[in-house]
Amino acid sequence: MTEVDAIKILQNLNSIPLLAKKLTKQKDTPLTAYLEKEAEAIGIAIDALEAQVPKKLEIWNGQYQCPACESQFGNKDDVDDMANAKKPYCHFCGQALDWGGVK
Repeated sequence: MTEVDAIKILQNLNSIPLLAKKLTKQKDTPLTAYLEKEAEAIGIAIDALEAQVPKKLEIWNGQYQCPACESQFGNKDDVDDMANAKKPYCHFCGQALDWGGVK
């Protein structure tokens, strides 16, 4: 199973607590509080897995930047060393990076 497969499964699971909460039509009960925490935990897990799926660098105004946090790494000359080293993650947010097409 890949990270993308796991994300899809978790996204489907994330709708179950919210649906159950709607079906109970109750507010502020231990069950609804638990369901809200469960949905939040699944959302956090999805975010963490999405950061592990490599994303291509974006170019904005001639500057390479992280596709997740938009932190800038510099122009093509500045990122050549980073591309050669194949740094796998953004050092600002931890997003996995796909260096394909750089250099």
